[in-house]
Amino acid sequence: MFKYKDLEYVLLPYAEIGMYEPKSGTSAEMVVFNFYTKEEEVLKELKSFISYMPIDSLVDVSSSDYSDTEGRYVVYVEFFLNKDTWKDIMRVILELGMSSGLENWRIKIYKKESKRVSIEDIKKIFEDKE
Repeated sequence: MFKYKDLEYVLLPYAEIGMYEPKSGTSAEMVVFNFYTKEEEVLKELKSFISYMPIDSLVDVSSSDYSDTEGRYVVYVEFFLNKDTWKDIMRVILELGMSSGLENWRIKIYKKESKRVSIEDIKKIFEDKE
């Protein structure tokens, strides 16, 4: 659907995990991963793009109807919590990184310091498992 760098000027290289309550269940059984885009026009395509990824723990993909005070739109991705959840979140970041050309992402996990993660490091996770 998206080719390399199609989302280069659209996505922001920042994502959060567990910062929002899931709408489809409790936080004991689900986690919300969210990321930001600068353009409202790509929200529908981004939601479809993620929905068709081969992810078993994916529950729902939604987005904000309005931009925040910084002009960003939020995409929310809900996952069931299981042994594959972290790998599934990394799969989404990897695909977004390859579609945007953004090589380094800052990831904020609820109640933890944010960390920088490179797309190359995420690729290694999947290469080691295959």
